[in-house]
Amino acid sequence: MKENSFEKIEINPAQLAIEKAKSEALSLEELEAIKDQLDSTLNDFIQSRITLEQYERLEENLASYPGVIKMGSAQMFEEYLRAAKLDEATVNELVEHEEDHFREIEKAGLKPTYRIEFAKNVGEKFSMYPAVSFDFPDDIEDEEARTLLRRIISAPSELSDRDKRQLGG
Repeated sequence: MKENSFEKIEINPAQLAIEKAKSEALSLEELEAIKDQLDSTLNDFIQSRITLEQYERLEENLASYPGVIKMGSAQMFEEYLRAAKLDEATVNELVEHEEDHFREIEKAGLKPTYRIEFAKNVGEKFSMYPAVSFDFPDDIEDEEARTLLRRIISAPSELSDRDKRQLGG
């Protein structure tokens, strides 16, 4: 009787999620255009040019795009960054930066989520954008929300270019 033999294949859930996100990802130009609109909308809200209701409506329409992985812990975020084959120094820098935003959201009593957004580049290359996100409570006032956003965006000791853009700099 012939015995069936199967090669053991290890499946890494992080790598599977990354491959799925890459397969669904927008082009770099499309994602950058959306992110520019999101940053402009956020800055319009922070600068009191639009209300929280207007900001949330615009943000909801813009922010639901494919190629995004969401996770709830720094450990998972770090695991996914490593699975994306980033070097250790880059992983540590990104985790530290996004953790600063994450902790500020938690301090406000809100539930943050880590995100990694992928975009298709030329050829087989991909860009990735780590971030954190959260939802405002229903009863928050516009000015309180603006103050909170400024605190969250300004939390890291070294602001990213995107943090600066969101703050209007």
